[in-house]
Amino acid sequence: MVALLDGRFSAATRGGEEGLEPAARAGRRWKRVPVCLLPVLLSVSLCLAALGALSEVGLFFESGYRGALQMHIENYKWKFTGDACYVGAGGNLVVDPELGADYMKAQVLRTDQTGPLLCAWLDNLFRQHQMRRVAWAKAHQAAKGRVSMLNVVEKLKSTVTRFPPFRVIVTSRYLDLWHDNRLGNAMPWMMATFKYVAPKNGYGLFSELESVFSADPMSYSSTDVFLLLAPAANFHTAVQQQSASKRTVLSGIIGGIGAGGKVAKLSTHLERGDLVDIANLLYAIAKGVFVINASLNDFWLDGATCYFRSRFRVRSVINGLSLCQFLAGQAANDPYGAFRAHMMQSVKLTVTGIDFFNGEAPALSYVVTEGVIFADTNIPGTLVLDNDPQIVPLYIRTTRMARKVRIAKVAFDVLVFLKRIAATLANEEAKQN
Repeated sequence: MVALLDGRFSAATRGGEEGLEPAARAGRRWKRVPVCLLPVLLSVSLCLAALGALSEVGLFFESGYRGALQMHIENYKWKFTGDACYVGAGGNLVVDPELGADYMKAQVLRTDQTGPLLCAWLDNLFRQHQMRRVAWAKAHQAAKGRVSMLNVVEKLKSTVTRFPPFRVIVTSRYLDLWHDNRLGNAMPWMMATFKYVAPKNGYGLFSELESVFSADPMSYSSTDVFLLLAPAANFHTAVQQQSASKRTVLSGIIGGIGAGGKVAKLSTHLERGDLVDIANLLYAIAKGVFVINASLNDFWLDGATCYFRSRFRVRSVINGLSLCQFLAGQAANDPYGAFRAHMMQSVKLTVTGIDFFNGEAPALSYVVTEGVIFADTNIPGTLVLDNDPQIVPLYIRTTRMARKVRIAKVAFDVLVFLKRIAATLANEEAKQN
């Protein structure tokens, strides 16, 4: 762990455990660290020990998205800790993955190469951007004086205009939201480029700062940066499998029987087509980033928290119900339709926006539609990334329980139906005799 502070990393996996080779003079560096910083550095060291994680970062799979997805970093939302660069409020870790290694060995993920260069580039740009504040204020004041008093709109606009915020455009060239390492941890990652663009109301003061991030100072071409999206601090260790708790069983049963279904059914003011204004819906779908195909079983509850698969917390409320409760309720009203919907993966999440850097965690905005049991409903919401290592096994256990309950409910309904038919036939036969 101490070796991490020296900036030279060498990780090897033996029997599923990671070992780090000590670096020269690391002990002396550790002694100079202030006591108040030890908890921070210890947590960082735990994260950086994952440089030997059993993963496939940097390899492209069909489940990943290869299109260009554009987002931005606004203001100072990065930090350099130890030898690692974290970009975004959620703590996305910059790594350099070793490609072409033996699949059964640990993949080395270095943090002491591109990461420090990127953080230094951002620091330098931010400093130069802020240094132009006084010059911008003078230029803006002069521009205000040239606006005619008769031009009310421009006059008002110039009055409320403030110093342009620092903004860097991040363009994802490959995104893998569903990558897990072979220790059972969620490890979503992206490959992206970084570019500073001068603000439109900068009066030409920021134009000379326009540049792309390049690890080679002599090159003007952008460097692909690999980022682990908000990785958990202990993603280098195997996930401890816990036995199913009462809460897990209860969540599975609730999902299977559709708790909240009667509430959804009795809500007379629920107009399906009106959950999203049709004009807004068409606009959102038209500018949709990409579509995620899913089934009803991919939405599940852990207590009061609604989740999507093993990755995201769902923020969406319909008539006081979470999206998970609403979907489970609709499924409970039509068990056979729900079974068909599950088999057909009838749920589509049209992703309409992405922000991996400015919120508390990477997030996606979406509009969800379903094509079997409530085809006219369009529900907006937000998916917030949650890399808690316990979510993956919890998702598997809860959805498995919900699926069993749902199948049992369909089987029970079929038996009840057959019993009614048998009773009807018996009554008819008795009348004839």
